[in-house]
Amino acid sequence: MRRIRTASPEADGPIRRDPRVAALPLAASAQTFTFFDVPGAGDGFVQGTLPQTLNDADQIAGSYKDTNDVSHGFLRYSDGTIITFDAPGAGSGANQGTFPFAMNRRGQIAGNILDSNSGSHGFMRNTGGKVIVFDVPGSTSTSVKAIDPMGQVVGVYRDSNKGVHGYVRAKNGDFLTLDVPSSAATLPTAINGKGQITGFYSSNAQLHGFVRNADGSWTLFDPEGSIGTTPYAISSNGEIVGSFKDVSSTHGFLRKKNGAITSFDVPGSVGTFAGSVNAGGQIAGSYDVADQSRTGVGNPSDLAICFILGPPLSAFLRQKDGTITTFTAPDTLVTGTVGLDRMGNIAGVYLDGNCASHGFLRLAQ
Repeated sequence: MRRIRTASPEADGPIRRDPRVAALPLAASAQTFTFFDVPGAGDGFVQGTLPQTLNDADQIAGSYKDTNDVSHGFLRYSDGTIITFDAPGAGSGANQGTFPFAMNRRGQIAGNILDSNSGSHGFMRNTGGKVIVFDVPGSTSTSVKAIDPMGQVVGVYRDSNKGVHGYVRAKNGDFLTLDVPSSAATLPTAINGKGQITGFYSSNAQLHGFVRNADGSWTLFDPEGSIGTTPYAISSNGEIVGSFKDVSSTHGFLRKKNGAITSFDVPGSVGTFAGSVNAGGQIAGSYDVADQSRTGVGNPSDLAICFILGPPLSAFLRQKDGTITTFTAPDTLVTGTVGLDRMGNIAGVYLDGNCASHGFLRLAQ
């Protein structure tokens, strides 16, 4: 583990608010990063440390892939201590294993396993380390997407007819199926402490956003001009962030609790992907830069293979007033965010020149 301070690599670029708000420049500022790797993580192609979630205690959970391409779970505490674990029934073959995906403020972790037949099941790990593996009754595949402060889990399952449905798993282990009325598929992505669930659904071959309220009612929405809406996070006060596609590009959006939707783009980007929001209205995510070189780091041939998986990405933090700060981990073309806590600290992942992944924590300024 190493800890460095570095100047903001993007601070000189033009920073503006969403299209409806006047632009404000940002002065250069120092950034404090902590970089980490789980002991035992491989350093080969698509191996390494892959954080997935951050809570308000600055605990980070995720998976790491070893030199045999088997994935295992990890939990990193705020003091830098890392523990590893495997869920019961997780496969031990290549691309199988344990994949933590979400964590609440209490430190309960939920995620997925791929068994020896590469079948997908959900799991929850309590704060004492006990892991329970579960499946939605009647499902052929179960995956986890989020967990609320009390331990309710939401996710997606497939039935025997290949239908895609959402679900809630209550603290006592009971399941409730979630289907947006008249939808072809329902995919929850996040839940908050008030029981509000957001996600997206498919109808007429197009994706749309939804909120399922605690009383069971549904609110359906799309940003103006959207031909595909994908909400990804909901704050404790009901604000939702995500991305949407229009005829020209992919944009970020913020849906306020009163239903008003603001779209925004990182300046100079050809795609903005909002993934986290906190109670203070800060938003973290990633963006694709149109002119970012794919051959500036590491071995060009390795990077060419790596970018089959996706374009070069940088990260951003958008403040409540709309100002945007961009940042990258040093010596990489891919920096992604996976979590944002109430203080503005950001957890994420970056790729090296061999397409191996590493974790970071960026402390609030």
